[in-house]
Amino acid sequence: MKKISHALSGVYELKTLFEALEIYNPKANLKKIEEAYLFSKKAHGGQFRKSGEAYIEHPLAVAVLLTQLHVDESTVMAALLHDVPEDTSYTLEDVRENFGKDVASLVYGVTKLSKVKYKMDMEQYQVDCLRKMFLMLSQDLRVVLIKLADRLHNMRTLMAVRPEKRVRIAKETLEIYAPLADRLGIWSFKWELEDLCFQHLFPLQFDKLTHELYLGQKQREKLILQIQKVLSKSIKEELKLKDLEISGRAKHLYSIFRKMERKHKTLDEVYDLFAIRVVVEKVSDCYAVLGIIHELWKPKADRFKDYIAAPKSNGYRSLHTTVFCFGGTLVEFQIRTREMHEQAEHGVAAHWIYKDKGKSQVVSGKNLNWLKRLKDLQENIQDSKEFVEGVKVDLFETRMFVFTPDGDVKDLPEGANAIDFAFAVHTSVGYRCQGAKVNGKIVRLDQPLKTGDVVDIITSKTIIGPKRDWLRLVVTIRAKNRIKAWFRRQDRDANLNSGIELLSRELAFFGKGSMGDLSEEKKKKLLLVYPSYKNLDDIMVAIGEGDLSQRVVLKKIFSDAELVQGPIVSGKTTLAAAKRTMYVQGEKDVMAIFAKCCNPVLPDPVVGYITRGRGVTIHKQDCRSLKHLAPDRLVHASWLHPSLQPRYQVKIVVEFRDRIGFLRDITIELAKFNINLLSVTVHPKDSKGKVKDDLLVEVSSVDQMTALLDSIHMVPGVIRAYQVKQK
Repeated sequence: MKKISHALSGVYELKTLFEALEIYNPKANLKKIEEAYLFSKKAHGGQFRKSGEAYIEHPLAVAVLLTQLHVDESTVMAALLHDVPEDTSYTLEDVRENFGKDVASLVYGVTKLSKVKYKMDMEQYQVDCLRKMFLMLSQDLRVVLIKLADRLHNMRTLMAVRPEKRVRIAKETLEIYAPLADRLGIWSFKWELEDLCFQHLFPLQFDKLTHELYLGQKQREKLILQIQKVLSKSIKEELKLKDLEISGRAKHLYSIFRKMERKHKTLDEVYDLFAIRVVVEKVSDCYAVLGIIHELWKPKADRFKDYIAAPKSNGYRSLHTTVFCFGGTLVEFQIRTREMHEQAEHGVAAHWIYKDKGKSQVVSGKNLNWLKRLKDLQENIQDSKEFVEGVKVDLFETRMFVFTPDGDVKDLPEGANAIDFAFAVHTSVGYRCQGAKVNGKIVRLDQPLKTGDVVDIITSKTIIGPKRDWLRLVVTIRAKNRIKAWFRRQDRDANLNSGIELLSRELAFFGKGSMGDLSEEKKKKLLLVYPSYKNLDDIMVAIGEGDLSQRVVLKKIFSDAELVQGPIVSGKTTLAAAKRTMYVQGEKDVMAIFAKCCNPVLPDPVVGYITRGRGVTIHKQDCRSLKHLAPDRLVHASWLHPSLQPRYQVKIVVEFRDRIGFLRDITIELAKFNINLLSVTVHPKDSKGKVKDDLLVEVSSVDQMTALLDSIHMVPGVIRAYQVKQK
């Protein structure tokens, strides 16, 4: 066992670290922390970083960075020692022997994360890295904090590495570490990580924006001082507040760049380049200050957000308002209490308190409900693509906040609907869900919710179970997992029969009969497409359990031309060519591929993305994947003129319960997809009050037709809708 030698001197180098610790943890065991520093310095003796500095400078810098988060002394010591077992002759057992089990456990956790090696296969890398990162989150949050600080210091010294590695590390940081810092509420880390990534991934844009901001810096500083003076005087006169802090801060570069790209604006057209922060003592003071700001300056109506009443999913609380200040300049104000400010700065670490000997303890986790979803990701998803998509949607996407009738807040990703909400409330609520009211009105279950909605789930008295179609409708990974879990619990025979029924229904949906009508050639093709399944029965069971989508299965064995049964009645190109040709940057007949993540169809608003070696990929303009793509490679794209698109005459049958206004609702659905209705045949009502309508419509593709049928299925009163072969 290797013991510590105290012959090395490092006291003066520790001065910055000790001063930072003294501010928030005066009882920290500085002697033990010094021992950890000396141990690390000896272990890394003779080692140098690519920047030329002694290696010990790196763990020391990581430890100092972590003091910004007010971490405990074990975390500080682990930061000093985090590279020792991996990069020196000393072992983890040496760390445990000298500094105890807690420190060794943290060092071991960081070492495990460091063993995830980046590959050009980003998807598999993300799976490995995210799984391990989240496993550590659920076990000990401090490990991830050390890793974030480690990455931040590495990004600060990134210029020392070769250019191609620099770009790779920056991309990885932007896709994994910056979003994770955001989800943990560690804004200072997030902002700096993003700006450093911006510098290395988009150097020309970074330099240009930095220069433009510098030119207007003095004018902005003058405006900030003017606002501070006027506001401070009004607050002190009217509210008599003693504990008051007013400061101005510049928005970070990457957020400005993203806003300019997203809204296609120049810097002169972006108004919120800085924000005024007001910190007070009590919550009531926040609202009082808000009133004064609105008395002094006219508020912009659509720019008020109350994150105190409805906190963000990472626990962030504050009042945000944007007003027309001096000269009509739009300025954002952020108003919060001291406690809220601490949490905004330090994220999850703000929940920690310090007891004897500097040990920390998490005292509140109520605002970290998203951490519970990590367990779902770890335990219930094996498929790599599904895991990464689940992470991006459930944890890294923009969130919204909706309310139960009792006023409880549920945070969901944008695009979530009432089914997602039901499972967010409780699994049993999802299993008993029959309908939903939003703001007092009955709505379709697939209607996207928005922040501020009050959602009331209509439930049955007994558990009836979910519908398999819900798997196509839900957004959250929790809802998908719970729905799949329900069907997995059914016995094999039930799932087999259910799978056969579902695929037969899908075949009928496209006018292809049932499973009994499926040719031997198509059955063989099905087994070739899904080689991991031994026979057709296994595929049917997978459909019944919800692991395979019956629609995806069908589209694997039938071409679009086979599924769209109807004559081409207009258009000058073939369907295959029309699906590949677009206007891109004003150029006609550009060959393009369609993104599988969002499957754009006419008339979806679209945008092009220039890939490396595969031409232009077409995405929907609201596709979530765009947030993770390089903005400078996005180009304008649009569909060819409708007269050039092939149009198919398709006969659709809609069975429904008779009611006033039904045909109007159907025509509304047709209008949504820009589909022409050629004729309607109404059949007499049967003895049970059911009516059957035959619709002859023009569609441009199988995707457009299936999207229409899915939409019609959600119209109140519809029993089923399907395509039939024309005679």
